[in-house]
Amino acid sequence: MATLEEKRRYFERWFRGWTARGYGSGQAYEEYMRVREYIPREYRIRKTDFLRLYREYAEMEERHAKLRSVRKDYIPSERLYTPKSLYTGRRYHTILKFEGYDKTTGEKITAFYTFTHDRLMKRGELEKEALEWIKNIEGGSPKEWKKATVWEGFRNINVP
Repeated sequence: MATLEEKRRYFERWFRGWTARGYGSGQAYEEYMRVREYIPREYRIRKTDFLRLYREYAEMEERHAKLRSVRKDYIPSERLYTPKSLYTGRRYHTILKFEGYDKTTGEKITAFYTFTHDRLMKRGELEKEALEWIKNIEGGSPKEWKKATVWEGFRNINVP
């Protein structure tokens, strides 16, 4: 069985690719679970260890990138470590499930959109505003939006 240090050395190549794509530790772990079958058995790793190693590596990478960059100190994975929200300029974002139908074919459609807003709202108010918003952005499309609901699927992953 490989020691943790050997595993860390082995994983650095994978980590390099994932940090370059700006993946957070959770996303990198999902990727790892996807590619696990290609990783030799003795190098497979527990989730806690994986997350710790990846975070260490990503922080190191971030420091290096900041040193390397002549421009402003910004790299894609910056958002992993700053409280600054991903949807800049707006304070809150909510994922909503929109339901409606296509006027041409008559088939039901559901879509998920991230609605960004500046103030906290009650659920009903939020849904009403989001419905108005989607009708605006989808201006001339042949879709008729009937209902917006705050979507709470996958409660356990990246809560902003």
